[in-house]
Amino acid sequence: MLLSICASIVLLFTVMGRLAANPGMKIKITDKGLQYARKIGVNLLEQKIKEFQLPDETGKIDLMGWLDYKVSRLQLIDVGLPNSSAEFIPNIGIRFSTDVSVSLVGELEVSLGLL
Repeated sequence: MLLSICASIVLLFTVMGRLAANPGMKIKITDKGLQYARKIGVNLLEQKIKEFQLPDETGKIDLMGWLDYKVSRLQLIDVGLPNSSAEFIPNIGIRFSTDVSVSLVGELEVSLGLL
């Protein structure tokens, strides 16, 4: 009996959602909640940046001669996210911004040829 009542309720809400002009969900978040989410997001972003493996890069630039370069063995030494902000933009959504500073070490090889 209970199972049929639950199934009927689920079916009713499913049909109501399909018939509604704009089905979905609305969630309200306070500024305090947004700032909490910002702190969590900044910590997660910093962790992901620290885990990122930087690939070797090679290339050539032609400019009144040529320049070949190779950047290798890049290692991330330090990551900083000193300033971040999150704010509501009326009728649009949320804006999140942050400053990022990174310190890298690696090897750089350059070959230069002139005309």
